[in-house]
Amino acid sequence: MSKTTRACGEQAEDRHLHLAPGHHHRAQGTEVDKLKQEIQKKTNREVFINIQEIQKPELDAQLISESVAMQLEKRVAFRRAMRKAVESALRFGARGIKVRVSAG
Repeated sequence: MSKTTRACGEQAEDRHLHLAPGHHHRAQGTEVDKLKQEIQKKTNREVFINIQEIQKPELDAQLISESVAMQLEKRVAFRRAMRKAVESALRFGARGIKVRVSAG
């Protein structure tokens, strides 16, 4: 999240939404407009939505970590979840990957 200053002097927060592969197709057109209106209603501010597709989701650190977290929530063994993430990233061309899971 980063803060930007608009021409009117008002500060706005930029928030980024990560979508799993294939979800950006569903989030086009009317769905984006509905989401935009809902957020504007809750925040009473003008909202700008910019959707960017992640070219290689298998190599995106945020998506890898969310995948490991979802597996852990489903009670998958943590070593298996970590090993699967590492193998997948390396298979898709990552030069290296470090995964660390802590209990808490």
